[in-house]
Amino acid sequence: EKKTNELRREAFEGRVSVLVERCFSSSRVLPETVRKVRETASELNVNLVEDLKISDEQRGKMFAVEVDDAIERGKITPTDQSALVQAKKGFLLSDNQAQDILLDCIQRRCSGLMVNAAAALRQDRLETAMDDLIKMIRFGKLLPTEVQTPVVSDTEKQELLLVYQSYAIRGGALSDAEKENLDLLQTMLGMGQKV
Repeated sequence: EKKTNELRREAFEGRVSVLVERCFSSSRVLPETVRKVRETASELNVNLVEDLKISDEQRGKMFAVEVDDAIERGKITPTDQSALVQAKKGFLLSDNQAQDILLDCIQRRCSGLMVNAAAALRQDRLETAMDDLIKMIRFGKLLPTEVQTPVVSDTEKQELLLVYQSYAIRGGALSDAEKENLDLLQTMLGMGQKV
């Protein structure tokens, strides 16, 4: 019986180990693969640190991928952070590790989204710029701070704000939620004055 349990344990650890390897063997770490690692490890009671010796760096990378995807899909919000807590526990990260990774993820994504929105604006693709601004606001709600992006000029930032403002005023009035979003976008663009 003891030998059977040991073999079962090895099989479980092997299964999760293969999933981790699959995660990092492709050119891009995919959120669904990362989720599968975390869920499978939990279901099979495999400890990523003690059983598989997965490094802090790799667990942090998987956490970042899952959290980034969850924020983008609206699964992590200022009022609902259960997916964040679940990922932190699943990848066995400390509060400080998780917080540092989360802050880096938000800054990186907001910067990239601002650059993409400005590029779309330059190409007169307003709908694409709006999509990027909406995603940027979703990330910004978790960390309302100015986004540093030297490649986006102050003029472009002003134009992005005007694009969002015109989108927000659909129906002739600015809702309270859209006003909050507009104020947040101003903060993120580094524009203290009202438009």
